[in-house]
Amino acid sequence: MQSLTDLGWNVCVIDSRTNYGVYDPKLHEQNLRARSKALEGADVRNHSILDHASVRRTFDEFKPEIVIHLASIPIARVAASRPIDATEEMCVGTASLLEASRLAGIKRYVYVSSSMTYGDFQQDCIPETHPQHPKEPYGALKLACEHLVRSYTCVHGLEHSIVRPIAVYGPTGNEAFVLTRFARAARAGDALRIYGPETKLDFTYVDDAVRGVVLAASMPSAANESFNISASHARTLLDAAEILRRLAPDLRVELCPPDPLYPRRGALSIDKARRLLGFEPAHSLEQGLEKFFATL
Repeated sequence: MQSLTDLGWNVCVIDSRTNYGVYDPKLHEQNLRARSKALEGADVRNHSILDHASVRRTFDEFKPEIVIHLASIPIARVAASRPIDATEEMCVGTASLLEASRLAGIKRYVYVSSSMTYGDFQQDCIPETHPQHPKEPYGALKLACEHLVRSYTCVHGLEHSIVRPIAVYGPTGNEAFVLTRFARAARAGDALRIYGPETKLDFTYVDDAVRGVVLAASMPSAANESFNISASHARTLLDAAEILRRLAPDLRVELCPPDPLYPRRGALSIDKARRLLGFEPAHSLEQGLEKFFATL
């Protein structure tokens, strides 16, 4: 929100306030309060993007010039266990926003996709031209939505930008996200279970991800392009646990086999985002985890 208002933009947010992966009602309410605080100053509409009539009404009233599409089931495990719900939320929801955007004549549609569209990484640091062969429903649905977004450019001339982040973490992050679980366990003094300690991810602090999305929304050079947005540096889950152990010395760690659902990943190349957007991440994993841990 602040990044957008700093640019002088008026912001309207569609938020269904859906609970994804948070099973403690008190924690869910806590997260909703934090989200509401983060959205202060925005025109917030509490309805689903699946409610196309309400989406149209919001667009008619607010008259947006740019749409940033973040709404999605955010957890691969949930998408795999609820594939029909996930398909409706992600694909039908995207169609609802795209059609409302077309009718409203918006200037740019920014779709926040995922590195999961690539499937197994074939090298240590992959560019946007890496083959997209997702191996689970979440990545497959994100890729389907990418195609749908591009089709609106081809058929209707709707300008777009696609952003593919990876392993985003930070304040108000979903409780099922790996580093949210890690940090909360460290703060609470609970044992930390690591499924695949040598699994590598390109952990990206939320402020850096936001910066990439804002650039994709605002830069002329982002028109009809796709961008990896990340720290561009792969670290293991065990690296993350050891950083948290320095912040919480009594942290207990349990090592478990990796989850077979997840593809083999690593770092994303951000050379294209650097060249066309001037994007540069500002946080190492150490810096990001220390900032995040201090908010808990």
